[in-house]
Amino acid sequence: MRETDHVEVNPCKGSTAPESETAMSKSDTNEPKPKAKPIGETISTDRAWQIGRRIYVHCAYESKLGAQLREIGANWDREQRRLWVGSGKRDKVIPLVQAADARVQAVEDIKKQGRWVRVPYEATEIRAEVKKLDGVFDGDRKAWAMPDEASFTAIKDLLTQRQERIDAEQRAAEEKRQKQRQAEREAERAHAEAQRADRRERLLAESSRIPTGESAEHRVISTRVMNKAIAWSEALPLGKLVELDDGRRGIVVDRKVWFTGSEFASSVCWHAETHDEAHWDFAYTLALVEPTEQENADDAERATTLADAAALHQLVDEVARSDQGQLSGEFSTIPDQQRAGEIRCTYGTVGRHNGGRLILTTAGDLVYQHPGYYDDYQRTQRTLNGGDLVDRARALIERGPRTRVHIDQMYYDYEVIVTTPGAEPETSRDTAATDDSVGPADTSGADQVPEAASAAGRAALELVANALGAEKGLVARLATAVDHNKDTIEEFSDEDRFLSARRGVEVTLVRHDFMLPDGQVITLWAVDDAEWEVYEDADADSTTTVYLDEDEGRARWRGQVAEHQDNPPRAHHPEFDEDDEFSEDDDCPGLDVPHCDQCGTTTAAGGWMAASLGRACDIDCYDAMADAPGDHAIQHHRR
Repeated sequence: MRETDHVEVNPCKGSTAPESETAMSKSDTNEPKPKAKPIGETISTDRAWQIGRRIYVHCAYESKLGAQLREIGANWDREQRRLWVGSGKRDKVIPLVQAADARVQAVEDIKKQGRWVRVPYEATEIRAEVKKLDGVFDGDRKAWAMPDEASFTAIKDLLTQRQERIDAEQRAAEEKRQKQRQAEREAERAHAEAQRADRRERLLAESSRIPTGESAEHRVISTRVMNKAIAWSEALPLGKLVELDDGRRGIVVDRKVWFTGSEFASSVCWHAETHDEAHWDFAYTLALVEPTEQENADDAERATTLADAAALHQLVDEVARSDQGQLSGEFSTIPDQQRAGEIRCTYGTVGRHNGGRLILTTAGDLVYQHPGYYDDYQRTQRTLNGGDLVDRARALIERGPRTRVHIDQMYYDYEVIVTTPGAEPETSRDTAATDDSVGPADTSGADQVPEAASAAGRAALELVANALGAEKGLVARLATAVDHNKDTIEEFSDEDRFLSARRGVEVTLVRHDFMLPDGQVITLWAVDDAEWEVYEDADADSTTTVYLDEDEGRARWRGQVAEHQDNPPRAHHPEFDEDDEFSEDDDCPGLDVPHCDQCGTTTAAGGWMAASLGRACDIDCYDAMADAPGDHAIQHHRR
């Protein structure tokens, strides 16, 4: 072997031989490898070791120790990947390695003290100061360890000062942005205000009204189901003249429309008109204008009417609460020729109820009659023979016949009737019939049906035509009814059970109370039996039976309900005759199986849909039955 081919042995990675040596015998490759030996008692072989005549040192090539080793002639071993020097330089290598170990230990000691600071990457000046104070960087922590408390405090102060400067700059920048945004908003508001002012002047000029210089807000609430486009189309147009509840008038110069859901309607945006319902809010800004002469006259007439209604309401209320005069539990019959006038009261929001009446006699007495309240109707009559209440009643009646409406939590309707001696009263009543008896039906004189003078009388005649056991004397008395009140006592409705048949039924028991001019109340019991179906524009079958006896009416209602429950209607279509047989061929799964009324399928991937005229399996079938029954229902669901 030539000297130039000599290869040193690496104890860790083995040897690499030149190509001429690849044919060495197996006995030659099994020679023992040189053993690594320490170079000093205090230096670990992990740090530096000797193999043959080379001393290897474990350090980074660009480290301080690496630079010092290269200064004394160290070379790089590509296989060992370590710097090495000849063994003759041992005395120079040992102090260098010991100094490097001391520096490493000093760094670890500094880290163990725990004086860590994080220096942002942008803070180059602070990082330079950290290095100047011998700070040590830890790559895992991404932080610097300071050697003593003084340097640690100094760097912390520098970081604090830097952060304060940054915060101050950010606050200044944010204040600048806020001022800029505020200026932009003020400019936008000023522009919008200028536009509103111009629009206000234009609308007032177009209205030809004299402005007062004042404005008012007007709010309207609607629970109608609509989208925003429809809501805006329903809003009052700009330039519209609006009269407020207090009589002031204004031109609509601005408007807003928004929707309020049920969650906010119950708390944030509650209105007495809607309570907790979702609703649309219409807010209008009105430019108030001076009233015209005609409007002033209308206002004066309205104020007089309201004052008159309030006076009537106060009089009736004070008489009802008064403890003066003679009290009785029965009504006295006062002939028309003995009446100077009368004040009648009805009240209610949905149904109308009899609120009593005041009768002024020609003798100067004031008679108050009240039929009582539901459900006992205990009559009350009070007769006053003089005093302030009688004088006020006389003054109100002498103003002439009229009707008035007073609103106080509910609506009160007042009718003033003036009776001229020797003449019929303004509102005539047929009081000739006085027979109170009710017995078997009497059909004699059935063609002589009396005419009703009031809406209550006409309603009574319509009902009594269907009454069982009403004789002509009673019919004549009901024709004179002056008040009518009805209440639904029992109600039965069944639609879901008949869904496959597309039909439903409703049976109600209604109590009708008719008050006669003498204060007597006659009660009729009506049983309404209605049946509907989707193929008809109105009820397919509806009947009303009227009874004079409550027990008979209730028995009839129970019987009709039982009949419908025991005999549900079968599905049919009006184009087929009643005598046709129900078609249950192989193409229809049967009414007891849910299926589409358009295509007949029994499956609905997205769930069944209730179309206007049938059950649908998808949106196409749903649209097909929007205004017509489904094809499958027409072909198979019939009688």
